[in-house]
Amino acid sequence: MGRWQRVAFLGGGRREAAAAARLRAEGLEVLEIRRASGWDEAGATRALGRVQALVLPVASVGATPEVAEEGRPAWRLEGALLRALPAGAPLLFGRPPEGPARSLFEPLARNHPLIPLLERDDFAWLNAVPTAEGALVAAAERLERTIRGARALVLGYGRTGRTLARLLAALGARTLVLARSASARAEARADGHEAAPVEALAAAAAEGADLLFNTVPAPLLGPELFAVRPGLPVLDLASAPGGLHPALRERPPGGYRLLPALPERYAPASAGEALAEVVLEVLRAESKRG
Repeated sequence: MGRWQRVAFLGGGRREAAAAARLRAEGLEVLEIRRASGWDEAGATRALGRVQALVLPVASVGATPEVAEEGRPAWRLEGALLRALPAGAPLLFGRPPEGPARSLFEPLARNHPLIPLLERDDFAWLNAVPTAEGALVAAAERLERTIRGARALVLGYGRTGRTLARLLAALGARTLVLARSASARAEARADGHEAAPVEALAAAAAEGADLLFNTVPAPLLGPELFAVRPGLPVLDLASAPGGLHPALRERPPGGYRLLPALPERYAPASAGEALAEVVLEVLRAESKRG
């Protein structure tokens, strides 16, 4: 791994703790900077000045420059804290920040490789497995019947949609994939699923669906859907703010449930192993470049 031997995790939860443990097992020196362990801004700033990579929580840093710890805001990415990171040290995080946080990250790109993990194919595929399995756990809690034989709708056929549809089929569900592109629908059929355009969602729900999984981060879950099938269990796995129509967000329908950060909640050990695997891959690549 060359000089890439000292890694810091700022904040985070059980997923990041599991990743840190895996990296230590690989021989890396790992700092876990957490307020719960007694760290403050001054100590964190000093520590970040001597690391070779910084990992932020996957499910953190969005429209605000806040970093979560166990699901609660704990650190603000500003001032000396960010400037302390040595030049050339990669910064790994979930997705590109928006709003105020974006203005903080843009200057960092001049001196640091910025690695949005959720935009990497390797991490997204590894992350899809605990997401899909967590969704099935949540579905089993909502249904009054077995998944076997249930009519399941999967909205979207990206990494998470594919993984989820595969697991549903393996459990004996009657699965219909709804996707925007003809190629995605063809892939779904090739994988053994029924497929239909997104525009058929309300009609498919009205025809006797038992549950709906959404994986598309677009407002496709509108009033028409809930009008034709009141009470339909809808499990929204899409990135924030999810797939619910803006007109419904203030008072979500009774059957709707937004499920953020499923890997962290349902399979933190496996999610942490996936995170560590990608961190190692990033460090190997940076070592070759550096």
